[in-house]
Amino acid sequence: MKKLTLKIIPLSIIVIALIIIGSCNKNFNNAADQSQQPQNLNEISVSNDFDWNTSRNIELTIKATIGQIITISSVDQEIRYHRGIFKGDTEYQLTLNIPNTVTSLRVNNQTVNISSNKIICNLDK
Repeated sequence: MKKLTLKIIPLSIIVIALIIIGSCNKNFNNAADQSQQPQNLNEISVSNDFDWNTSRNIELTIKATIGQIITISSVDQEIRYHRGIFKGDTEYQLTLNIPNTVTSLRVNNQTVNISSNKIICNLDK
């Protein structure tokens, strides 16, 4: 009888704990929060100067005196945006689409800050 009691007590504690945990319920949709939320799309207001685009185009001009492979990537080199062959006889021009959050690029071994939509990079430096 003693062995049976020792088995029933822990089992009872576990069952009671599961009932208590299972009965806990948090109300995420209370009335105060719902009154502040828009009920339809016409109630949403967005500033006129809000930029809906998540990316932008930049015109990149690369200058160098010798031909080389051009690699354009993120500064940490995790994302490659472009790779091409530059012959060295003219300027290397391309339009690159990058995320709005990107403020610098890595062109071969140089970090180029993006201050406008037209960037000139001289690799001879």
